[in-house]
Amino acid sequence: MVSNNIYGKTAPKWLGPVLLIVALTIFWGMREQTVIRRSRIYHEIAGETMGTFYRVKLAYREIKDTELERLKAAVVAELAEIEQSMSTYIDESEISIFNRMSAGELLQIGPRFRAVIKRTLDLCEITGGALDPTVGPLVDLWGFGSEGRRIAEPEPEAVGAALEQVGWRRIMLAPQGLSKSADGLRIALGAVAKGYAVDRVAKVLSEAGIDNFLVEIGGEVYADGVNSSGSAWRVGIDSPILSVMPGGRLRGVIDVSDMAVATSGDYRNYFESEDGRIFSHIIDPRSGRPVLMPPASVTVIAEDCMTADGLATALFVLGVGPGLELVEELEGVEALFIVSDPIDGLRESASSGFRAATGYEILEP
Repeated sequence: MVSNNIYGKTAPKWLGPVLLIVALTIFWGMREQTVIRRSRIYHEIAGETMGTFYRVKLAYREIKDTELERLKAAVVAELAEIEQSMSTYIDESEISIFNRMSAGELLQIGPRFRAVIKRTLDLCEITGGALDPTVGPLVDLWGFGSEGRRIAEPEPEAVGAALEQVGWRRIMLAPQGLSKSADGLRIALGAVAKGYAVDRVAKVLSEAGIDNFLVEIGGEVYADGVNSSGSAWRVGIDSPILSVMPGGRLRGVIDVSDMAVATSGDYRNYFESEDGRIFSHIIDPRSGRPVLMPPASVTVIAEDCMTADGLATALFVLGVGPGLELVEELEGVEALFIVSDPIDGLRESASSGFRAATGYEILEP
């Protein structure tokens, strides 16, 4: 999870967390609506989507109410289209229809769904299967899905049976449509859909002639241009501490302009077994188990948010060593791993270009 500070580098260090806490307080009161707010510093469009909250911040400039209303309508319409395509909670969404299909059936899909599936499969290949949109049966088995929480790890036989239902190579994307090669195969796009939605909202703004903005959906961010003070947008990286609210403690801040930021971590969604072991919600699709000895969090910057979002999850699965090796091979991608050491506390490992690209500043040693 990341939080954003719309001020320049001279802002007090406590300002980022305060802004996020205030924003969350406002969001919890909104419920099923989108709002517009104005200030001397920025204009904001904010609301709910995809089971979380979104914010669009426009660096201050003279802008008419009618233009803001048009932007709001365009943003809401785009997000609704994405949900209609990719929400597993909508029975007739493209993803829900696909998940009910039998092997060999063909589904005609729209451009949004096609773009997400294509990029997801690319990332599956790039990461050696560390990212896998078919991992749902394992997520459910370990108590992080629709079947509810658990307090003990499942039997090895159950893990093996769930693994039989997983495999991204069983998804077939062709010009004619989308199909699967195994009955019961289902997909979920939680690792990429928020990032894709951020990219689409950013495109809506750009096509409307808007520049100097920041889009955030559930902590995934794309920043364009500069903030109202003429500086790069500042994005806070949470300190990955169990049970601390988003923005409660910042590990550091980065400067972002014309780039996307996404973070995955094990410190918000987990369960503790009766014998005191912690199991993260991020499942390794290759082993069928929560990631063993994981980093506490991985923050990725990339040119687009869908790539950053998907890679953040995959790098968490891969771990520090293999993850950094992969990042060094990728064009336009940098990453920061924060590891929780029981003796030394938090420590960091970053790709070779991360600090130069972001001006990363540690706030908490």
